[in-house]
Order: sequence, then structure tokens, then C-alpha cells
Amino acid sequence: MRKSLLGVGASALMAVTALAQIPQALHQQDNRLHMQRQMKDAAAHITEAPVPMVLRSAKNTAEQALTYQVLYTTDFYPFFEMYNTNRTFFYDAGTDAVITVRNNRTFAQGSGQLEGGQLRVYTSNNDGASWTETEILNKPGTVVAMPNLGVANGGTTSVNELLWSILGLTYEQSAGWALTSSIYLLNTASGLLDFPGNGGPQSSNPSGFEWYYGDIVSVNGDAPTTHMVSQLRRNNNAGQYGTYGTWTFDYSFEDFTVSTIPTAWDVSQFRNPGTLLSTYNSAARLGADEEGRLYMVVNNLFADDENNRVAAVSTSDDQGTTWSNFDRLPTSALNAYATAQGWENIFVYRAYDQEALAVTGIGKFSYFLRVASSDAEGNLAALDIVEIGYDNGAWSVGKVASLNGIPLEFSRQDSLSQIAGGQYGWVPSYAVASQGHEIDVAVAADGGGLIVKWIDENPDLGYQQLGKTQSAYFFSQQNGQWVESQFDSLLTTDVYYAVKPAGGSWQTPVNITRDIAYDKGTRIPAIVPSLERIPFMSLKTITKAQYNPSYPFLPAIQQIPDLILDASVHYATPNQVQYTSFNALNPSSVNEEGVAYPFALNTIAPNPAAVSAEVTFTMDVAGMVAVDVFSTTGVKVATVYNGELQSGIHGVTVNTNTLASGTYYVALSVNGQRLVQPLTVVR
Repeated sequence: MRKSLLGVGASALMAVTALAQIPQALHQQDNRLHMQRQMKDAAAHITEAPVPMVLRSAKNTAEQALTYQVLYTTDFYPFFEMYNTNRTFFYDAGTDAVITVRNNRTFAQGSGQLEGGQLRVYTSNNDGASWTETEILNKPGTVVAMPNLGVANGGTTSVNELLWSILGLTYEQSAGWALTSSIYLLNTASGLLDFPGNGGPQSSNPSGFEWYYGDIVSVNGDAPTTHMVSQLRRNNNAGQYGTYGTWTFDYSFEDFTVSTIPTAWDVSQFRNPGTLLSTYNSAARLGADEEGRLYMVVNNLFADDENNRVAAVSTSDDQGTTWSNFDRLPTSALNAYATAQGWENIFVYRAYDQEALAVTGIGKFSYFLRVASSDAEGNLAALDIVEIGYDNGAWSVGKVASLNGIPLEFSRQDSLSQIAGGQYGWVPSYAVASQGHEIDVAVAADGGGLIVKWIDENPDLGYQQLGKTQSAYFFSQQNGQWVESQFDSLLTTDVYYAVKPAGGSWQTPVNITRDIAYDKGTRIPAIVPSLERIPFMSLKTITKAQYNPSYPFLPAIQQIPDLILDASVHYATPNQVQYTSFNALNPSSVNEEGVAYPFALNTIAPNPAAVSAEVTFTMDVAGMVAVDVFSTTGVKVATVYNGELQSGIHGVTVNTNTLASGTYYVALSVNGQRLVQPLTVVR
């Protein structure tokens, strides 16, 4: 098997490795075909009943250092799997509550025919120990999909008095259960309001654009408001796809005060994709500071500089009524980052995946995305998460972490089902995960700093054997065909995070799961109580034992390796939505079986290192200790220490003078157990 530098893909066969190849034009192409296929698939199967499951008790599940509370099992394309900007998970500091939203369908008892849909809001103000489930919609003839939730606080300490808005896409029975329009559900001081979406922006919208997915932010206080920025949907042949619109709902007036396509965001200023059906524009991120100023951040190619994708911000000081022209990150800042890392080139990697925005002060924000470098053959040579900082007109680019690989996702490909012998065949397709590395950022409500969360492959655990060779198909955008690949192993993904304490710098990333499960659908809210308490939600695919034996697809599902099923994202492979919280300043150290280690690998500093780095660790018991340095391919390149140590805090120095620039792993072994952290060497 061939493994690329970053461990891209799974068993690293040629078709999988090709996912990592980056010709200069590739990162400038529209990459929305996967999402569009998901939407088409959703519409085609919306009338199919949910997967029947064996009844199980709702016990907590434990994985590694995290103990989860299972909230529910998904019915149909949950919010975690669709639309990388939709907000569905919130923490409100005024009530100390976490809030999320669930959508599902309803079916007739006898006939099993689709009847309509429901929406429910889940709230907990005791860190998930118990939840209140409130049904807010039960509508015959209408299914609401991809709900987008905004939560505002007008000065209350009661969860029941929170103000919130939901914008969802509607599938109507009268239209053959096709996607028709959208719906607003708003919880105000006067009660629940139900507005039809009426398509899209009510002004400056001559092409008849409709609301689609987008980012939501609320401004709390005496005059609470909720705002949304949406990349609009085309339902006709007019207008350029990639156009942005915005709305504002004022809870004091209990009405919309803005619903428009701002002049400052005119699509003509961005690079023209050459077709009305496509766009080079990224999804927009939205934030607000304490004074109510709004920040709309994109990551686009502009018409006057078509080859350099850069972050840019437009601001509003009047609750979204008017917006400033875009202020852009200078390309020199990206080039300076590449020089500092020793890269030959730099580009923004997959700008249409999930990115994150945190407003950190008046006129200040941090925007998180991935940048990459390629070698002469067009393969990825390096891939980093970076923080693009903005401070009242001044831009900066700084490193958060290096990434190990490119997470994949699998799904059932209906159009190929005949290959497997009929309608109940299950043919897996695979693609680069549509949510990317699932980058989230949160601001600590107590002023403690920032936390960035992501998922990544874990090469330290090695390739996990599937027990069989599994065929799966990759859709090639270059030739418009499905290409078969065969997998005999996969790298699994873990959840990582890094914290930046107030006034400090980014600390060494931490792997909070470190298991052989395929982590996916992970979320933290944009505001967290503190760095010691991080609310966290994720998806877990149901196991084969949880399917009802009468489910017609079960024989085919039984033939799929467990790990590929675990990595599947599809309406017919339901997931459990689970909740937990963790302490980012004092994470538990665990091994693959979830047993706590009697020691901890504390810090590696500085990291990145040019000359040397100090590794500190704590031992609760005495024992034989080894500190080694490995390459990303698992080759030991240095032994730093090997001997016996007593309990206590210890430190050793890694000499990096003899190491080439790149990413390495420092492994601490005590009495045969091992913990690992990455170390970046720069020149």
C-alpha cells in the first residue's frame, strides 16, 4: 500500500491518493456537487420511512475520556451532516443553558405513508444531566429540513424566556414532497410566531433568489435581534448563484427589519465562474461584537484578483441595514506565512468546507481556515489550520495546528445499486468529508480565551484493517463518472482541540478521543461557559445490532465492514446524537480502551521549534520511561530519554537541530503505555 505524506484517504490506493493532488486550478473550482447530490438524494427519499431499530435503553455511552448522554436517533439527514454554516447548537450564558434543535418526519400508523414533519427544541441548564424537549411544530403536509437556529437573550435568567428563531427549508406534500420554499418559526415575548419564508429577500431581489443555508448570530440586551447571512438558492434561470442575502429579526418589534441583498455584496465584485449554475464564493460567516456591530466574513476570489483567494470582511453598524465594502486580507500576509513555514507555495484548501469565526472584541475577530502547500507533482506537502486575525483594519496570519490527513465520508450510492443486485443493494460511495475537518471556534464567556475544535486522521494508531476488501466509488468531477476503488483498511479520525488563553498564544493541540472509532459530526457552540467546561455534541452511527431484523437493507449492511458503516453519512444509516462536556485545560489522558493513564504528557514548548523543545510530563507512579520522536510515517528518528524515573513532574529536551522541517510525534512511554503529541520543526 502507498501512503501519502499526510496519510490522505484510507488504504492509499491510487484513486484515493488522487484526492490529495492539488493542481493549481483545482482549489479555484466550485466544489458544491457533493452537497447538491445530497439535496437531490434527500428529495428523492423523503417519503421513505425511518430505519426500524431494536429498542434499547437510553443509557449513557462512554468513549475514551468522554461520557455521552444520548439525546435521540436521527430520522433523516440530521443537521450535523448538512450545510457547514447552519447553527443548531448554542450555549446561553445568561441562563447557563445549552440548546439544540431536532427535525424529523411523521408517518401514518397503518399505511406507513409520510404525513408531515416535526421540530423540537432541546434545552438543558445542568450540563446535560437532564433535558427539556419542547415540540414547536407538528405540521401535516410539510417536512422542515436543515433547521437553522438562532438564540437571543433579552435579559433573562429563565430558559423558558429565551428568544429564538428557526429558518428551515420546506418539503411540501402538495408538490410531491419536493423542496418548495422555507419557513420561519420565532419564539418571542408574545409567543410562537409562524411566518412563511416567502422564498427569499424581500428587497433588492429582482432575480427571485430564495433563502438557503447560512450563518446566524444574535445580539443580546435590551433590544435583542437575530441576524442571518445566507448564500441564496436559485429556483429559476435568473441571477448568479453565489449571491449573498441577509435578514434581521427584531424581537422588540416582533418583525423583520431587514430582508435584502446588500449593494456592498454585489456578486459582480467576485470572480465570475462562467456559468449561472456555479460559483467561486465561499459560505459566509457572521459575528457580532458587544456594541452590536456585525461582521460578515467570506473567503473569496475577487474580480480584480482572480487567482488569489483571501479572507474579507464587510461590517454593519445599523443592525444589518447597510454594509461596508469588503476589507481584504493582503496576499502578502499569506505569502509571509508560507515563507515562515518554509513552504514553496500557499493556497487556501477547500474553501467551501466548514470554517469558523469568533469576534474577540470591538473591531476584532479571528477567522479559522486551512491553508496548504503542494509539491512539484501537485500533491499536498503540508496542511495547516491557521488563525486569520483582524484588529481594526490590521490583518495577521498565525498557525494553530498542522493536520495529519483528509477525513473521508461514505454513503449509499443509489444510482449504482444495480451493481449489488437490485433495489436492496448497498453500494458505498466515498468523498472528502463535506464538512472538511469540522473546524469550530468558541469564545469563553468568562473571558478565558478561545478554543478551536476539529477532527483529523490519527496516523499514530495506524491503519485499521476492515477484515475484507470493500469496493467503494468516488465521483470524478473531471470526467463526470463514478470510479471504483477498493479499501482493505482505513485511518480513523479523532477529535482534537487547541486553546488560546486570554493574552496568550495557541497551546499544543490535544487529542480528546484517541480511539479507533470514526469521529464525525462534531460541534461546539460559538460561546462556551469557560475553557474548563466545553459543551460538545457529536454523531455516532448506530451499530448493526440496533437495526430491526426485518429492515430490507440489513443483509447488505451486514456485508459492510463496521468501520465503513461507522464513517457513513446517509439518511439510511441513522446516527445517535450525543452530548457531553470536557475540561480543555485539564483533559483526561486515556488509552485506546478508555482506561486512564497514571501519567500525563503535559506540554511541548516551544512548538513549533527551531533549535530545541522541552517536553514536560507528570507521573503518578514510578516506572521505566522512554521519550522518542517519530516521523509521520512511524519511523523513530530520535530517542530523547530511556530509563527509570520516580513519580513527579519531569522535563526532557528534544534537540531539533538535526531534524528537517516538518511534523513529528513525541511519544512518552511509561511501563509500556504510551501517549503521543505532535511537534513541528521549522527552519
